Amino acid sequence: MQSETQTYREKIRERRIEPQLVNDMKAQFVETQPAKKPAQTKWVALAIWAVAVAVSARYVTPYMVAATIAYSAMVAGVLNRKNKWAHSRLMGSAMLIDLAIVLSLEFQRSAIKTALGFSLSPLQQFHIGASTVAVALYFPIAYFGLKNYLGKGDQQTRTRHALLGKWAFVFRTIGFLLMFSLLWKKS
Repeated sequence: MQSETQTYREKIRERRIEPQLVNDMKAQFVETQPAKKPAQTKWVALAIWAVAVAVSARYVTPYMVAATIAYSAMVAGVLNRKNKWAHSRLMGSAMLIDLAIVLSLEFQRSAIKTALGFSLSPLQQFHIGASTVAVALYFPIAYFGLKNYLGKGDQQTRTRHALLGKWAFVFRTIGFLLMFSLLWKKS
């Protein structure tokens, strides 16, 4: 590979080459390079994480399994933030799964009543608070993200989307880690 690059550059230096020939040489050089597959590694890591979640399902609730899948999709979305197509689908899936979990918990377990009753431990309350902030941030993030995806966003829209996204990811990470405190009863 090194010799091909040197040969190409030497040919250009040795004599003036017509621009079309230079473009043809560049195209030939690019075609001979092996394709990079960094995204494939990310998907393998996500699959391993999902298998680990399925195995640990014996010890956690179905809500925690769904939340772990959502968080895994979110991590994959953050890792793929330069790929507009993958990022939008992964993050959209993660946010929709999180919203479905919240609605399901409310309708099946009256989650808001439990949270406002302060019958949970401080760690569990902090989990609820961090997760609530993250879910509340999903709406403006989705708005700015959709604007960017459709090409209607400017630099300010991209900046807002990125800033809100970072904060939502921080709060979602805190909420995810503290989610496991719900396995223990309040002492």
